[in-house]
Amino acid sequence: MGTYAYLVDSAVGRSVLRAVSSRRTKSSRARSSRPPADTGHTQQIILPLVVGRRPIFGAVQFDSTARLDEADLMFANAMVNQLAVALDRHAAIEVAGIATENTRLAAEELARRATIAAENAHLYEVAQSATAVRDELLASVSHDLKTPLSSILMSVEALLADRPQGSLSREQLLHIIKRSGEGMLALIQDLLDTASIEAGGLSVRFVPLKAAVLVGEVLEGFQPIVAKRMLRMQNLLDFVPDVLADPRRIQQVFENLLNNAVKFTPDGGTIGVSAERMGNAVRFAVKDTGVGIPESDVPHLFERFWQASSTAALGSGLGLFIACRIIEAHGGRIWAESVLGAGTSVYFTLPIATLS
Repeated sequence: MGTYAYLVDSAVGRSVLRAVSSRRTKSSRARSSRPPADTGHTQQIILPLVVGRRPIFGAVQFDSTARLDEADLMFANAMVNQLAVALDRHAAIEVAGIATENTRLAAEELARRATIAAENAHLYEVAQSATAVRDELLASVSHDLKTPLSSILMSVEALLADRPQGSLSREQLLHIIKRSGEGMLALIQDLLDTASIEAGGLSVRFVPLKAAVLVGEVLEGFQPIVAKRMLRMQNLLDFVPDVLADPRRIQQVFENLLNNAVKFTPDGGTIGVSAERMGNAVRFAVKDTGVGIPESDVPHLFERFWQASSTAALGSGLGLFIACRIIEAHGGRIWAESVLGAGTSVYFTLPIATLS
């Protein structure tokens, strides 16, 4: 094999190693246009893989037993230049791909951790809220059960001792026990209803309901206390279309609203129940001439355990909350209007049973 001369080709803007056999002669170069002849020995061209001024990252070697001339070298040089650029670009794409994949994986990990953190924060908030509700419930129930239990115990002690308590007769003591027991039973029922509402399990059975008949029956149950306190109870329901509702639940709503009206209306005051058709629904109203509440308190009336500060000792704060959820379960709505010192009106709607 012959000797080689190493030249530098800068025509393409980069250093290229060129190897040319020294056995080439002018006559052989003159014959370069003819097909290359077999020389019987091997000639080589070794070209570096390099892009710009960056370090060489490889080399390409061409072996041939045919004569190689300047045109062969230029062709090999051009081909290797293209190969170097292609390989460099491919490597860059691979690096970018790896970086992109790493970025994607890092982003996914951050998103996963952020999601876990958000979920943990939500669970913590729910737990704190549940703890606050539990404490609020225990405080409310303890307060509301203490009074009737004390009345029952005092009355029972008086009966066991076979002596009247003050000026109260035996029959009066038994009535105190009965009323106190009924009050505790009502509170327990309110708590059970509240638990059902919170669990999304409030049962409602829809049937065509004659509201005027139901209201009349509910008002009869309030006659003893109405008479005792000289209240005027007005039934202003005339002709009212049948509504689609659960009789037991709507009775519960009317009883809760009327209990509040009786509770906050002074002796000699007036309480009225009315209704009117409004499109495909009936709007009911329970109005009283009681103490009323401040306008700023009205939006809170239907919140669980909420009570106006001036009446905080007069109930559990569950009645209106339960009434609201019952009406919402019927597809209706409930709201209140009140003027401090002039009374309160509570309205709610129920769908008409038939539209004929």
